Amino acid sequence: MAIVPCIKILMLMIGYYITSGLCEIIADEKIVKIISSMGDTFKILLGMLVSVIVMQVIGVAIILKVVSVS
Repeated sequence: MAIVPCIKILMLMIGYYITSGLCEIIADEKIVKIISSMGDTFKILLGMLVSVIVMQVIGVAIILKVVSVS
């Protein structure tokens, strides 16, 4: 359930970095920086998503452990 959003964000991040690299040849430096910073934004978003997924897995494991003990 959690792998699909991770893959989508990863593909968007890679797409922005590739676009930034291709635009570097023909576009202004400001435009390249903006597109590259969008890739950085998706990198941060991916990190947040992965950390929330890890916390969710830990929380579910704790809940299952508490329920099985009772």
